[in-house]
Amino acid sequence: MKIYIDVCNKCPEVDLLSAAFTCRGKHSDFRCFSKKDWMKWLVAEHTPIETIQLCLRFEDMDKYAIAQFVRHTDKQPRHFVQSSRPDLNGGKPRDPNALIMYTCFYNPQALVLMMRKRLCACAEKKTRQIAALVKKELMMSVEPLLQAIGEVCVPNCVYRCGCPEPWSKCQFFKCKELMHEAEILKRYEKYNEHFLDVMEGVEVLNG
Repeated sequence: MKIYIDVCNKCPEVDLLSAAFTCRGKHSDFRCFSKKDWMKWLVAEHTPIETIQLCLRFEDMDKYAIAQFVRHTDKQPRHFVQSSRPDLNGGKPRDPNALIMYTCFYNPQALVLMMRKRLCACAEKKTRQIAALVKKELMMSVEPLLQAIGEVCVPNCVYRCGCPEPWSKCQFFKCKELMHEAEILKRYEKYNEHFLDVMEGVEVLNG
């Protein structure tokens, strides 16, 4: 499976600052954001961040995994899934096991909300693995905005500093005392430092 992630905005800083300063009745001056600047906006979760549009495109993705991503509707993401109609695919019969293309458009807040659920140990294994690949792709980007989004994509227990799932048997958050940090950015930083170990641990917990 291949993953492609792009920012649709020509200049996301201009769009965000224009919205933010409009709320204050002022005109904004352009300035380039660092990853640290983007992190502040993403953690604050203020609405101007929703002026930014992200495009995620997957090639050769499992249909059942796509269904888990399409179910996410917070902040109204848009999903486009390759059709299985025989009259559109050269007469091939429908195949529930076919690997197909999937493209989705998120604002950063919508993506982060989705990832909180899909990185959770309660998520289906394959779905969680794909979410982890998306996070890794974001964190490895050369763009400060995408890097920052990748770093704030954490499971709900890390975001809320405790597991909110009433029937979960996952002991990840209780076992990882390094996550028990009151300051949000420090908690995220510790999670990201141990991201690969975290995912490996989740696999063990879920068998």
